[in-house]
Amino acid sequence: MKYVMRSNTLFDEKNNKRAYIHASASYLKSKIRSENGEIINAELRMNSSYDAHKHEYVMTDNESNVIASARPRYSKDEDPDQNGWPLNRAPLVDEASLTIRGGIYKIIRVGYPKYEIRDSAGKLMLGTAYSPLMKNWNIYASKSLSPEIICAIVIFCKYLEFENDAVIL
Repeated sequence: MKYVMRSNTLFDEKNNKRAYIHASASYLKSKIRSENGEIINAELRMNSSYDAHKHEYVMTDNESNVIASARPRYSKDEDPDQNGWPLNRAPLVDEASLTIRGGIYKIIRVGYPKYEIRDSAGKLMLGTAYSPLMKNWNIYASKSLSPEIICAIVIFCKYLEFENDAVIL
């Protein structure tokens, strides 16, 4: 199915509002409101470390049950545990392992700002592309993904971008 997200609202191909993201100013904690009014939480959990290995992206229901979670991974040859920290920049993060209700997926940054979500067999489940000119996300998603999950994945993609932001000391 095709979707468009603009102004934090997810619309289907018939321009029906399917879900809405109420984001904090930093996007570190967001609430997703479904079309039936259900509220789901998405947040970036991180300790004081800049190490992306220690970060987790989490989507929970109102009773704090985890619906989806993701852990970022460094790009090939960028892992500071294996190669040390680069002197002039943060190590690049371009994918995350994603679990949705027990299913295993991978979020892959295929270019700024394009993402793909693939299942364990490599099948494309969701593709996103941000259009800076139109200020919206164009999204293709498998019918098996609910609008709330799609919104959470878009937030998780934004978290991946945060991982690549420059660290200012």
